[in-house]
Amino acid sequence: MQIAAKAAEAIGKAPLGQRHELDEPEGPPPAGMRKAVFTLAEGDVVLVFPDGMSKDSVGDLEGYMKIWFGKVRRDAERGGGRDGGDPN
Repeated sequence: MQIAAKAAEAIGKAPLGQRHELDEPEGPPPAGMRKAVFTLAEGDVVLVFPDGMSKDSVGDLEGYMKIWFGKVRRDAERGGGRDGGDPN
């Protein structure tokens, strides 16, 4: 699987619009992947991403996350209620 496809799956946007659910969100990441856990008052935010991403892939992920953060921020300003998932 290409690195970009793995990154897309890891952030919850699997190819062909299928959602990717982590089998063990608290366990170790799959081989070749890394995991970052950010603890918030509402719960943990878990990012799973490929080890050794290219500069282009990091830029792609950054663009995706900017869109996602905008949606999450708007949801929070409205009082929440949405999961802040896929920005599409």
